[in-house]
Amino acid sequence: MMAIDGNWNIAMRTPLGRQVGKLRLETNGSGLGGEWSSALGSGALSEGRVEGDTLSWKAPIAFPVAGAASFIATVNGDTLQGSVNLHTRPTGNVPAPFTGTRA
Repeated sequence: MMAIDGNWNIAMRTPLGRQVGKLRLETNGSGLGGEWSSALGSGALSEGRVEGDTLSWKAPIAFPVAGAASFIATVNGDTLQGSVNLHTRPTGNVPAPFTGTRA
């Protein structure tokens, strides 16, 4: 299994502009947990999964509306790459790219 556990610095290119944050990931078999913090929100990750080389999780957001952001990513060494959906539009959302580096 790839090395996932640890602290990560992330950057997202969202419709709200570039957003940065901190992410802590912890694996438990095929489960994934941890916490995140950014200007969009902070808190415990939920619904985290590890499937092959793909990670997915939800993270709470408070801005621009309260809810959860859905992340999907792959890990390659000390980098993360994927997309995040902020679920801010009632008629559909376009996933925004994000990257991460191990802190």
